Amino acid sequence: MNTDYLSNNLFTAKSAKPAFADAASGKYAKSAKIIRISKYFASFASKPLRTSRFPVFLPASLFVLILFLTGSCKSERPADFVDPFICTQGDHGQWLPAALVPFGLVELCPDTWPGSLTADGDFAHGGYDWSDNHIRGFSHFHKGSSGGTTVRDRAGQISILP
Repeated sequence: MNTDYLSNNLFTAKSAKPAFADAASGKYAKSAKIIRISKYFASFASKPLRTSRFPVFLPASLFVLILFLTGSCKSERPADFVDPFICTQGDHGQWLPAALVPFGLVELCPDTWPGSLTADGDFAHGGYDWSDNHIRGFSHFHKGSSGGTTVRDRAGQISILP
């Protein structure tokens, strides 16, 4: 950085005249104050930017940037892609949306009406059909994908209304 340029353009607080102009000789008379100021500004121009003064600043700023960028992303869980009502409408495997544990004895599932009735009055689809608009109750013994819902198979089952 040219220190003469800085010293030529600095003014004193007392007047609007340059503090360095010597009108009689036409030479520049540099005062101690101007030299100190020009050296101060020149020291910034001669030194490269030092990041060693703030060794944590760059990683911390990157962490904050990544935090803001990923915070706005919507993450989807694998459970969001599961449809528990697959194959519960019509005669497509007769699956049930039952609450159960694997190989559990009790399978709590709603019994719907009227679509789950067959032409001869038996319950089809394990007692549940997605297209039905009435729930008859909740029974506790179902067997998914095997039917098992004829009148003689359902003997003794009790539906419970909430």
